[in-house]
Amino acid sequence: MFSFGFNGYGQLGVGHTKPTTTPNAIDTSNWAGGAIWDVQCGPNCSAVLLSDGTVMTSGVEQNEFRPVTQLSGKLVTAISVTATHLLACSADGFIHSVPLQASHGHH
Repeated sequence: MFSFGFNGYGQLGVGHTKPTTTPNAIDTSNWAGGAIWDVQCGPNCSAVLLSDGTVMTSGVEQNEFRPVTQLSGKLVTAISVTATHLLACSADGFIHSVPLQASHGHH
């Protein structure tokens, strides 16, 4: 996975908050959740859905992708990112809303 562009909130997940004009590889080697199924980008945050239902986010209070622990134990099947929230649909039909600050750095 690669990212580039504005990075004032760390939403590119490259370990810093400097903007980049060329694609940077994201190190996914320690992601145990399987293949990447979906990527969603908002103005302050980026989110990745892995094949086992794990959701990883970067931005707002962190500049590297980390799991969203508020969704642990839920089989997430779809994600969306807004300016203030991560939305996740789980296999049991529920939609979970996680404030972006709560999904970062408070694991």
